Amino acid sequence: MGSYFFVYDAKWYYKKLLVYLTHPQVDAWNFKPKHKGLLESRLPGTTVQICENSKEFKDNLPGADLAIVWFFKEEWLASAPRLKLIATPAAGKDWIPWQPPENLKLSFGGFHGPMISESVLGAMLHFIKVFSLSKTMQEKKKWARVKISSQQQSLYKSRVTILGFGKIGITLGGLLKQFGCSITGIKRTEIASPDYFSVEDDILTFDELESVLPETDHFVCALPGGEETNEIIKPRHFKKLPKNILFV
Repeated sequence: MGSYFFVYDAKWYYKKLLVYLTHPQVDAWNFKPKHKGLLESRLPGTTVQICENSKEFKDNLPGADLAIVWFFKEEWLASAPRLKLIATPAAGKDWIPWQPPENLKLSFGGFHGPMISESVLGAMLHFIKVFSLSKTMQEKKKWARVKISSQQQSLYKSRVTILGFGKIGITLGGLLKQFGCSITGIKRTEIASPDYFSVEDDILTFDELESVLPETDHFVCALPGGEETNEIIKPRHFKKLPKNILFV
């Protein structure tokens, strides 16, 4: 085994790790020298190389065993004979949509649950509590209690259906349980129920989705983009939802 780092399979040794993670506006999305030092300290014997642009990344692919990158074009594989793993922070498969050959693993980010769940919860409260109308009335120095209260809904003890009950959906469900919500997770394959589930919560398959729509107060779509999910929700699904539904 020597000093090489291995993952997934003992016969795969990672000597060179190529990193191409840059973004012109969001500083947190850039891989920096301090991150290089941290990785090399965690992976003894592995050399970490930072690439500043796609040309530098492609020029160094022939010697790379592992690549950490936002996106990877399928045609680049011809220049990467040693590549055994491509890891991306992205949650969905939008930027790496192709199927890898048998000798190559793809790893997608699984840390987005808390971040996205907070954003979804914020969006739900924004619309449920009619914050935009409240702000408009406040700017006019009007206390439109009747107009605002007539449009408000409650998150407390409401029934929430989450289409796409993966890591993000499960994390969101746990957050919503703090408001006393009943959670119905929709997933294509059967999984064990999260620890926070009670008798009022359930996990159903997509074929069973229509049966819970009429009793849904708030509907959250937490599916990744891609051919498999494109137009997955049909007009018949919307027709079964209550008229005052919150769709996020």
